Amino acid sequence: MQQAYEESDESVTGVVKCGLLPEIKMHDLNKVLKLLSGYLVKDDSGTYYFSHSSVRDWLQDEESDFFCDVLNGHSIMANYNLKTLKVKYPSPGDFFENVCFRPKLPYPTALLDLKFFSLRYLFHSSESGSSNVNVLISELGIKAIDLLHAAFHHSGDVWDRFICSEYMAMKVLDETDVLNKMTIQEKAEHLEWALSLGYARITAKLFDSRTYWNFSLTVIIYLNCDIKLLQLVPKESMPQLFFSFLVDFFFHDKIFEFCVKNGLTADVCVPQFFENTKGFDSSICWNEDVQEYFRKLKSGEENVITLESLKEKPFYPEEAKVSEFTLEIIQKPLSEIERLLRDGMIYVEFTYAWHSHLKLRMLEKCLKHGANPSNKGGPGVTALMLTCKNLNRVWRDSAPALEQMVSLLLDHGAEVNQQDFYGRTALHYAYESRCDTEESLALKQRAIEFLIQHNADIYLKDSSGLSAFDMAKREGHESWLRTDEASLTGTCLKRKRKRSCSEEN
Repeated sequence: MQQAYEESDESVTGVVKCGLLPEIKMHDLNKVLKLLSGYLVKDDSGTYYFSHSSVRDWLQDEESDFFCDVLNGHSIMANYNLKTLKVKYPSPGDFFENVCFRPKLPYPTALLDLKFFSLRYLFHSSESGSSNVNVLISELGIKAIDLLHAAFHHSGDVWDRFICSEYMAMKVLDETDVLNKMTIQEKAEHLEWALSLGYARITAKLFDSRTYWNFSLTVIIYLNCDIKLLQLVPKESMPQLFFSFLVDFFFHDKIFEFCVKNGLTADVCVPQFFENTKGFDSSICWNEDVQEYFRKLKSGEENVITLESLKEKPFYPEEAKVSEFTLEIIQKPLSEIERLLRDGMIYVEFTYAWHSHLKLRMLEKCLKHGANPSNKGGPGVTALMLTCKNLNRVWRDSAPALEQMVSLLLDHGAEVNQQDFYGRTALHYAYESRCDTEESLALKQRAIEFLIQHNADIYLKDSSGLSAFDMAKREGHESWLRTDEASLTGTCLKRKRKRSCSEEN
């Protein structure tokens, strides 16, 4: 993408003139040529290049003592380039789409290097020695965000990791109000670019803008690869980071360890409010999970996703997106929201991120670091219910793994007969799980027998009056309800002894 020029006055003059307006005077052009000659480098073949590394170094050097020197042609080149930019790119859209710190195929390398120099001049200093970021924005009739896009400009999906200007980006971020006008999607997008380029100062600046929900999947991947950048995440944004990565399909160990080391627990959740048109009573509208969440909010605990953060309208992950009704409710004072819940006017469904990782290794980690087996996600669904609901998809032919999973949840206090908002238990969910093969049907049978061996109540009815016994009878699987008494007694005694020892300790 570099373009070379043979050694001659005519070729250099042509290069410069292609980047300036035709009305430039020869006297002024000679000053510019003299100045530019310091940025040409000749290779072994006698060919000159404008893409000299010193140009990049100088652009990035914020310690430079460069000031406008009219006699050497600085202001001439800057002014003519400004006119060129305004003629070539009359609209802001044209500007940030075409002016960038990367040679592009439709334009000679020298032309962009010339613009490089001109913008660097305007950014770093004016004749009075003061910053000129806002002057440049005003001169070009563009917005600060357009200039920021120019600093991070890319061609297609291929990013240039060497020429994008950290200096320019920091000038825009430090000296304009661009951060106050950016959406969270725009902040997340620029955070991705800063992380991909390894720009710690820009990363820190974007984090400091007090945006909670700027952790896209790409950002999470970059943070998991670089502990130094991960340490830039502010304390108040850590619950959002913990939630955003936990719901991802892949388990990112470095982020998990970083979050728990900073005091976060795996029961982090996002609430969704609903108008109580279903007639749920107060035991559901003001249940234990709701009470615990509001206790954390009122005590100011850091390990909680606040209602204030949800006002940002999270765009990622999907599980964090909130409804218009939720946005309307969270504008109210906390005491008013609590009153509506206690009075049964509204109810809450929580999304627990750790419910996305119902695999043995990840589950062990989450339970070790604060995940509560009694956490009710969605319409009161526990991890045990989800495990039984997804028998065919999650466990396939692995009965031993399923039993190990259920045992792990029960050992950590999961209640086998806990009911969701509609009265369904884990046994109901196991019966409702789809079985497409003989193997999955056998797995379903083993799950049901295993739950019954651990005291699942086959006669407990849901809100429609249906029990597991009714479901077994309907499907012709009454034999599944008969368990081995010896196995039942042995398992229950073993669990009882284990809990007794735990309580004594």
